Amino acid sequence: MTAKLQREERKLRKIESGLFQILIHEDPIASVNAGLAHGDNNVPVGTRDAEIRRINLLKKYRALLEAVRPSLLPKSRAVDHEALSRFLRRRLFELEELRLWESSPNVSSVVGASISQLLLRNYAPLVKRLRSITDRIQKLPKFVHQSMTRLVSPGKIHVETELESLTYLPGFFHRLNDIAREHLPESAFHTLHQACEKLQNSLEIYANWLIIDIIPSCPTDFTLGNRKYTRLLELMDVRESPACMLRRSSSELQRIKEKLRIL
Repeated sequence: MTAKLQREERKLRKIESGLFQILIHEDPIASVNAGLAHGDNNVPVGTRDAEIRRINLLKKYRALLEAVRPSLLPKSRAVDHEALSRFLRRRLFELEELRLWESSPNVSSVVGASISQLLLRNYAPLVKRLRSITDRIQKLPKFVHQSMTRLVSPGKIHVETELESLTYLPGFFHRLNDIAREHLPESAFHTLHQACEKLQNSLEIYANWLIIDIIPSCPTDFTLGNRKYTRLLELMDVRESPACMLRRSSSELQRIKEKLRIL
């Protein structure tokens, strides 16, 4: 291995390690999904500033990656370099251009995923996982409050979907309490139960805020626009144009409708 190759390899490894740490620490839910249980009692930071910080960090690593010369790397590592480049281009486009984090509230999905992934993944004894769930539930009201700072250009359809999703959480909390009552000591169950009640109060305040302050001023027509949608498809390696995809999907929809009519 030549000195130049070794230098480029070290640079690429450092970038990979840094990006991995960012993704894991910025998104504890993803870290558990990746099998890294050390994130099982943390929740994401929900502020607008956190999203901007994430964008700036990814832009920094994109610049570092562009300074690595793939022509000097082995073929397998050149493939890794290209994969990272594609990931960063698409992720930054989503965060900087699409900016769905400003228009599509995600509290219900984060709350649900934060709890369900620990409950369903059998990576540790249930009692330990229930204690981690308690830790997360105690931290989630802060996330709920923080998330309200990000919603600066809400789309009505996204907000209505969020409100509908929120209606399913009380039943989920009820089932969680049943499981905890059966498996936790009384004091630990009482702590989890109180945390659930506090979180549900935060979610009720959040839902009322969406209904009273957000919905009335939401635009009803929310679209990405042809330019952004075309670029998104390119970054996803989809070679069809939006118009072509629309024609093909409309044709397929008609075919399915006709098939259902016959049935």
